[in-house]
Amino acid sequence: NDTYTEKARRIYTKIIMDKMPKIRSQIHGEPMPSTAKTKKSVPLRLPDSQFTTDIPEELLKSVNISRVQILNDVAFDLSKPQFVLSPASAQKVLPAAVNISVDQKFDSIVFLHTAGINVRIPSFKPLFKIGSYTVHYEDGTKETIPIEYGGNILVWSKRFAEPMDYPYYRHEGYKATYPAYPYIQSKTPSGKDVTCYGYEWINPHKDKTIRSITLSAEGDFDSSVILLAITGIVM
Repeated sequence: NDTYTEKARRIYTKIIMDKMPKIRSQIHGEPMPSTAKTKKSVPLRLPDSQFTTDIPEELLKSVNISRVQILNDVAFDLSKPQFVLSPASAQKVLPAAVNISVDQKFDSIVFLHTAGINVRIPSFKPLFKIGSYTVHYEDGTKETIPIEYGGNILVWSKRFAEPMDYPYYRHEGYKATYPAYPYIQSKTPSGKDVTCYGYEWINPHKDKTIRSITLSAEGDFDSSVILLAITGIVM
């Protein structure tokens, strides 16, 4: 209506965002481990990467890459960000997968990540999968976690829950990664928005030791998956 303002939308977005951790817990049927007062967060050490220079410089400067940061009461080691891109991409050849050693038991895992560039979000259709995390257990079994653009990840240069610009989308254009939480909301030196998302995955096999996690880029998209950090949560 005539009284609508963009400022009002940002207020409602904040209200919804603050309610989402409780709603996620209700959907899962159990509290999200990262919200427990007695939790212990264990930042994982990511491997060295020679492709850090392919991560947008503005992003790296804005997230304050350092050894450990506390974000939303969870500790993250952001010192070794990773970058993967699908082999089908029209861009230059870059790693399509990276393996991270774990050798620990966790109740849940929080993936702090963002996407390199925008990917089309289809209306009223399944979201596009741009990658996955594969959790490998010591007994040889595994679990696969899809990385879906518009679900648990979005481009780093877009404000959280920012509406699409085109009139065509109207109400279905109000997209937000509600399964993931905007752990980092910042600005570049030039004033552009920066958002990095923390997606918490509840481990269905809490009694098993996780041997490793493989991040893989998938599909024929030009958008990379930028993994800033991984933290395991113990209740």
